[in-house]
Formats: sequence, C-alpha cells, structure tokens
Amino acid sequence: MSYFFLIMTGCAALNALNHLDSHDRIGERIEEEQRLQAQRKPSSIQPSDDDMDRALRLGHIVLGMTHEDVLVSWGEPAEKQTSGNPGAERWIYHRTGTNEAPIVYFENFRVSGWEHAPKKGYTD
Repeated sequence: MSYFFLIMTGCAALNALNHLDSHDRIGERIEEEQRLQAQRKPSSIQPSDDDMDRALRLGHIVLGMTHEDVLVSWGEPAEKQTSGNPGAERWIYHRTGTNEAPIVYFENFRVSGWEHAPKKGYTD
C-alpha cells in the first residue's frame, strides 16, 4: 500500500509541476506578445490607398495618416499641443454647435489615435 501511495503522490506532484509549467509558458507567451505589441509603432501603420482615399473623401481620419492628411480631411485644428518627443503631438478641434472637441494624437508624425472629449465650458 505504501508503494501505491508513493506512486500516486509522485504522479500528483508531476502533474502539478506540469500544470505550473504550462502556466509559466502561457505567461511567457503573453509577455512576449505584449513586448511585440509595444514595439509596433504607429509609423509602421500604413493605411491602404483605398482606405486613405475613402477617408479623405468622407472627411474621416485613419490610423497612420500624416499631418497633411489630417489637415486635408479635418482642416486646421483650433489648438496644437506638442510634447518633448519629436513627432508626438495632440491636435484639438472645436466643432461649432456641439459640445465635443475631437482630439487627434500623433506619434512619429502619424495618427496614433483620437477621441471625442467634451468641450470645456460648453453650455447649450
């Protein structure tokens, strides 16, 4: 009976180690994917010609657009804010008659994101 107990205990221990090892590998894969995503820069995002043409025609913006593209699509912003990093900017637009102030973010001189924030001090 003691041999059976030792074998079962050993199997359980190996199973637990395998289980922990698989969690470690999953964690390593997640960390690797996060590292790779962090390395991807907005400058590497290049909208296709069709996406760019469509966006410009409709007055939209897409990730990877340049400053010039955004100026063509949305016009001159009400305010441009720069950071200490070259190519990192924030353009703030004020839409007449609305309470939103679209903000376009640039990294490496290309659109990296945008949001529609409420205008400060806006009243109906």
